[in-house]
Amino acid sequence: MSKPVVAHVWSVERESTIFRDLLGRFQAHAGRFEHVSQVKADDGEADFRIYHRPQLEESLVRPCACVVHHDLTDPSDDHAVKAGIARYRESDLVICLNEGQARYLEAQGGCRVVVVPHGYDPALRNIGRSGRERGIGPIRLGMFSRRYPRLVKGEAFLYELAMRLDPDGYEFVLMGRDRDKDARFLKQLGFPVICNPKPDYADIMDAYRTLDALLVLSVAEGGPASVPEAVAAGVTIIGRTVGMIPDLASDPGHVLNLTDNAPEDAARIHAHFQKVRKAPAPPPVPQPGVRPWAETVAAYEAAIASMLGRPE
Repeated sequence: MSKPVVAHVWSVERESTIFRDLLGRFQAHAGRFEHVSQVKADDGEADFRIYHRPQLEESLVRPCACVVHHDLTDPSDDHAVKAGIARYRESDLVICLNEGQARYLEAQGGCRVVVVPHGYDPALRNIGRSGRERGIGPIRLGMFSRRYPRLVKGEAFLYELAMRLDPDGYEFVLMGRDRDKDARFLKQLGFPVICNPKPDYADIMDAYRTLDALLVLSVAEGGPASVPEAVAAGVTIIGRTVGMIPDLASDPGHVLNLTDNAPEDAARIHAHFQKVRKAPAPPPVPQPGVRPWAETVAAYEAAIASMLGRPE
């Protein structure tokens, strides 16, 4: 007996490594449904549709869900947010990546909301540098994201922090399209930099093995996917309070929240690693909201089954 079909609708034919990888996760961990890709909702038959860019649609084919991949409070993306709200209200379910998105939509009214954060690959579990390795050589900071023209990933703040850190004590790993532009700037400041503007997932996995901390400097975020990955890998997260970061349980040894004051934040980063190098941080605090992709896909499928009246 064939499985019911869930179509992931992209709304526009635009290449996206993130969405391609996301679909691959659903197909790899599919349970009670078959997951297929469609540019437009009417490209094929489906029992249920998940819209990943609902703000680009004038109407939806139901039954369906919408996924909120962006920051609903991002003032630079106001048009997309306003366009999305109408579609969120039209859909049967809105799937948020973090609690902040859910609270925003609940305040708007008219949306049925559930929070299902991005997952992680189990192969990432605890692959970060061991305590012994963390005491050797420069402190390695990573930034894993493509560089957008609007500089929403926090490039300006990266530069402010870098100008206040010692090039003899720190180095950077940059992963993502156009990150070579930032690599040139950091090298001019004297930092050793490893840059891969076209990483595949194996490259990113290898990079997590070498990091002391992941930088999440974005001014606005939906996820990002690197947050659960870093948590799983046991890599410290240094970031602004955006996306999934406020949902993490307090863990001063492994989650360092920035204040947007570059001199103070650079000093706090330095003090954090001075402390860690004198005495390794305690084990990470468990993060119940961070789970492997198999469980994430199962949560999606359970919600879809409920919408279709087919709960287990």
